[in-house]
Amino acid sequence: MLPFARGPGGAAVAANKDEPAAREGRVGRASCELCGGEFAAEPASSFNREELAMATISTDTPAKPLRQRMQHDMMMRGLLPRTQEQYIRHVRRFAAYLGRPPDTATAEDLRNFQIHQHESGASAGTINGAVSALRFQYTVTLRRRDLARGLVAMRRPHKTREVLSVEEAARLLEAAPGIKYKAALVAYGAGLRVTQFQRRDLTCPAGQSS
Repeated sequence: MLPFARGPGGAAVAANKDEPAAREGRVGRASCELCGGEFAAEPASSFNREELAMATISTDTPAKPLRQRMQHDMMMRGLLPRTQEQYIRHVRRFAAYLGRPPDTATAEDLRNFQIHQHESGASAGTINGAVSALRFQYTVTLRRRDLARGLVAMRRPHKTREVLSVEEAARLLEAAPGIKYKAALVAYGAGLRVTQFQRRDLTCPAGQSS
């Protein structure tokens, strides 16, 4: 005999014995307007290959109200089509990590997502791209500046330029096959533009005009 439950208005209705199975079938899936429909709420471990995931996510699904609003916001602000596609991909990846619509996210959710990106070995470009996309979404589309303020961009490692010694520069010039290539190396090293270099009279001593 099927158990009974109270329906709307207090009427007794038969409970669906398949309901637990139905609920199990819905586990791991959620509806997200920005993502264009249902998406699989994948475990965090599946996001280790972030670059591959970004390349395989499509943005061709029918636009939903929240996603369409974000697209309109980007269009009105003159963002390039390529930038718009990247922003949508980043937001979809965040929603998949979150397992629910991004407009329900908390500051702690955004913090955990960024920690996950760092622990997964995401590049500075990927992390900063996600920061830009999520800042736009929460600042402009959702008008939640309080959440956007918690996003932290990653500093790119500063690379110090290597300066050649006098001896190394001399060996480099000696290796050039002819006067034309030697002159090109000198002009490049001096930071001269092509037009500036063309006006120079190479037969004159330095500092003297022709």
